[in-house]
Amino acid sequence: MRTISMTPIFQEFSMLKILISYYLYIFLVRGVPVKQFHHKYLSKISRKPTITEIEDENNAVLPCENDEELKRIKINYTKYAGELMRLRESVPHFIPLDEVLRHKMCDCASRQNAEISAFPQRTHLFSTLMLIRCTECECAFVPRTTFDLSEYYASQYAKEHQPFRVGPGVFFSPANAFLGTATYNRMRDRARKLLALAGDNADRSVLDYGSGPGILLKESVANLRYAIESDAHAIRTLQNELDVKVISLNNADVKVDTIFASHVLEHLAAEDLIETIVQLRNLLKLKGKMVIAVPDGASHVSRLRRGSRDGIQFEPHTLYFSLKSLIDTLKKCGLTVTCVSSKAKSMTSNPKLYSQKFLSRFNLIDSSELIVVAHI
Repeated sequence: MRTISMTPIFQEFSMLKILISYYLYIFLVRGVPVKQFHHKYLSKISRKPTITEIEDENNAVLPCENDEELKRIKINYTKYAGELMRLRESVPHFIPLDEVLRHKMCDCASRQNAEISAFPQRTHLFSTLMLIRCTECECAFVPRTTFDLSEYYASQYAKEHQPFRVGPGVFFSPANAFLGTATYNRMRDRARKLLALAGDNADRSVLDYGSGPGILLKESVANLRYAIESDAHAIRTLQNELDVKVISLNNADVKVDTIFASHVLEHLAAEDLIETIVQLRNLLKLKGKMVIAVPDGASHVSRLRRGSRDGIQFEPHTLYFSLKSLIDTLKKCGLTVTCVSSKAKSMTSNPKLYSQKFLSRFNLIDSSELIVVAHI
């Protein structure tokens, strides 16, 4: 019985596919004239490839005159393919107009006073987002995220924005140069201010939501210290150096006197904000309090406009709070605000909204940051 070998046929077929693909590449990317391409390459379809036309069995066979040309072709193709991948990651995500204000942060935002902008940080993930701003109270928010924010903060955020967390050594060690920086001193001083507002003492229990490596918890004298944190580097420091118990947000067995959320709520998705604060409230004891500090949204927008954050790296905030939006949000979560900061830019830029009558309802905190203390 005669046996017919199919190998040459498959070789020719494979070669034909490769040449057709390359033919398209020549015209779409390099713009080589048809006659020039036909004379130079098409005649090679009937012969076997030369040594310089073969890379290995895992790569395509590309017609080329020499190794340098093959190398140049591969470089150009990689650049072109990389651009296609970036375009795919940055594809526009559309949202119906009726849903733009669905997760608004303040009660005053409406179609009449809402502005829309592209998201200011243009990295490949965040370039798909938009920003909605209320001109009444100057808060702003991303109406809908297009990727998993929690995954980003668990795996990428520390490396991109807080590299001081990442490292094999002991974080709270005299050998750690970061502890002598202005950034660390600013974070430590803020932690001390928030602890003083809460009345920190040894008999109380505290929880730091989004604690990072635990700068606030290290300063606290409370006997029971808990943290909610997703970054693996920070968790290692919390557990190994500070003996802090790291818990989940839905832990039903823990009740604490005070919860701190310092510069973390602005990193949440708007659609998750209310649920997250409600879950935090459920971790408070009956007379417990929540101390919250966030960047002032109006101040942050003005810094973006002038292209400077006073030497500090811009971070990918998805929520830009005003005092009113923070109060409105906490009210929706069943919390009553008792203390507010008095010098935030969003307050001074809109004195009608923050009248003396309005501010008289609260104890005032001398701070240009947005800080509030709330109770159940």
